[in-house]
Amino acid sequence: IMQKTTSTNCLYYKGMLVMARAAAALGLGEQAAEWRNRAKALRTSILTHLRRSDGTFVFYLDRHGEASSRREALGAALAVLLDVVAGEDALRALAGYPLNAKGVPTFWPFFDDDRCYHNHTSWPFVEAFFLWAMSKASGQNTIPASLALLARSCVEDGTFHEVVDYRNGRPGWSARQLWTAAAFLGACRRGGFEIRGNTVVLA
Repeated sequence: IMQKTTSTNCLYYKGMLVMARAAAALGLGEQAAEWRNRAKALRTSILTHLRRSDGTFVFYLDRHGEASSRREALGAALAVLLDVVAGEDALRALAGYPLNAKGVPTFWPFFDDDRCYHNHTSWPFVEAFFLWAMSKASGQNTIPASLALLARSCVEDGTFHEVVDYRNGRPGWSARQLWTAAAFLGACRRGGFEIRGNTVVLA
């Protein structure tokens, strides 16, 4: 595809830092320094090429190096959660992104057509990352909102679904979706809850 996405590059940044720690733990000082330098260079490149002047991040750069006119919830969330940005920069990275009862759109704005899967949808696990990033950036408690959005992806038939149609708020596509269920469990843990059988309780 030859795209450079914000989300993937943020993950690479985190991976390079992990490699640096692993090398240091093994006594490989030169390799640890190399990985740290690579991570620093990548972070600089992300901020230079994937961040707009208002502090928000673009969805991706295309094969010609042109920035997408759209934003993506996952990329913005990972930039905050993985410490590519912090403080006021983290707040600016998330500012103005839609969040309502239908959820967090996967990318924004949507395409003006009827295609629906990534377009016209919110993905519950992405919403969980986005709300987690909001909590980290602002200090506000987003656990209730996160749990409500995640739970609505399984209210109709008792199974976590892959996506939610942003136009009508209905869950759909794959049932028994593990990354949606994992996002729900993660939000429960961050909120101090446990899953006991089929019941969510305070830990």
